[in-house]
Amino acid sequence: MNKTLKIWHLSYSDQGGGAARAAFRIFQTLEKHYSNSSFVVHDNQTNKKNIINIANFGFYKRQKISSFFSNRVNRFIGKKYDNISLSIIPSNISKLIKLHKVDIVHLHWVCNEMISIDDIGKVNVPIVWTLHDMWPFSGIKHYSSTNNHKKNHYLINMLDQFILNKKKNKFTKKIIFIGPSKWITKCAKDSTVTNNFDVKNIPYPINHDKWFKEDSLDAKNYFNFKNKEKFVLFGAAGGTSDPRKGFDILIDALFKIKDELNFNVVVFGGDKIEKKFKKINIINIGEINSDRLLRKLYSACDIFALTSRMDNLPLTGMEAMACGLPMIGFKTTGINDLISHKKTGWLANPFSVDELAFGAKHLLTNDKLLKEMSKNSIQKSISDFDEIKILNAYKSIYDNLVI
Repeated sequence: MNKTLKIWHLSYSDQGGGAARAAFRIFQTLEKHYSNSSFVVHDNQTNKKNIINIANFGFYKRQKISSFFSNRVNRFIGKKYDNISLSIIPSNISKLIKLHKVDIVHLHWVCNEMISIDDIGKVNVPIVWTLHDMWPFSGIKHYSSTNNHKKNHYLINMLDQFILNKKKNKFTKKIIFIGPSKWITKCAKDSTVTNNFDVKNIPYPINHDKWFKEDSLDAKNYFNFKNKEKFVLFGAAGGTSDPRKGFDILIDALFKIKDELNFNVVVFGGDKIEKKFKKINIINIGEINSDRLLRKLYSACDIFALTSRMDNLPLTGMEAMACGLPMIGFKTTGINDLISHKKTGWLANPFSVDELAFGAKHLLTNDKLLKEMSKNSIQKSISDFDEIKILNAYKSIYDNLVI
């Protein structure tokens, strides 16, 4: 193992959203063994060690231009056709990489015009690219099937194909793609952009010294939750506003059983709950920026609802599992990696409201089953996502790249 390797992790942010948090966790796990590593960002929201904002390299003016352009693209195009990214504004990060004699570049979520597609192709050292969504191997979309209900304008389709072809032409064979979930790994292997590249499945790591089950009664008391009532937890970046996360399906399912059981829905991650969702009792915690507080919230609840229509390997599900929280969700995409049906939770067929309602009721009315699933969840978390296991997988890739 070569601990002296100089590694740059590139990520748009260090904290803003699930992809940024996942990227920084990978960085922290690997930094323990590759100490000469830096986390290079466009938007840093913390002052943690070894985080470098590209503004420090004289990129301040470009940051302003690229942010303005990206915001306008998503305001006038993405708002109608779902969020998209182009990554076409020229950038000179490849020159910085060469100037600073970096050995390996580890890309994460680098959209919002942080680095251009052309510039990625100019990087002169090996690249490892963790797939936090589908954008690296698709056209302009981050999740290619989330807008099937919308009819794309022909210009959008042309733009999508243009970006797809640009990636095919600019991405080199120096890139190793890492899929956190088995689903996104397969998608990358099947993509016309990446089907000739090396694509490996390595999950996100989770630190079990930080994420563990606390005493549930103490946790309930902390949030003033009644001990005799059940609590269904839902959480996502942006709260309930993202249709991809499936909060609407969850509410429809729980509405079917609301008169049979005494339970509450607890939501975190966003500010507002739309009126259409308020047909059952919802406790809105809002944004939580403390891992300690979030761990306590997981421990205070009885089941976690991971009801995404499409997802990679959501951190909320990983955290809930590590804290011993059984989950309900659908047999789809990366959710299959997190929920073992009838062992750590309940998987309904996509996207059956009735089956989800049945699963929620089945778990909420069986305390013995919840206790057993809680133990199984913790065991699965340690087995599948422990930091040492993930570190060794990345070590193998890093060290082979510089032999």
